[in-house]
Amino acid sequence: MEAHVQVSRDELKVRIEEALNTKEMQPAIDLLEELFRDNVMELPCWIEGVIAERLRNAGVDIKKNSGWYRCIAAYALLPKTDELINFERQHIKIKEDNTFEDENLIEQWFEIVHEAVSITFNLLSSDFE
Repeated sequence: MEAHVQVSRDELKVRIEEALNTKEMQPAIDLLEELFRDNVMELPCWIEGVIAERLRNAGVDIKKNSGWYRCIAAYALLPKTDELINFERQHIKIKEDNTFEDENLIEQWFEIVHEAVSITFNLLSSDFE
């Protein structure tokens, strides 16, 4: 899943559904979903429209997959999905109170999430220049 967001419709559907159903992806998807929903990370309308069109054309059932912002979050993370999964599997141990055990790891995790979103949005922007 490391490749760019520019994949076939069938592949996009598979990747989105895999991301939404992979345990290790849930913290990153949850974070982005909340940021998008609460307008902390505001998406330009045209980017939402492009993503919506691509997801619909790929046959992604947004309602079945927990809603619009959750699907956008999964889409935004596609370029770094494998890296996020591997990072979670190797490093993240969550204590009973759901805090990270090592603050340095959370910074690395945030950097991976940020890179994924940047790659996705830069690719979308370059598609329409």
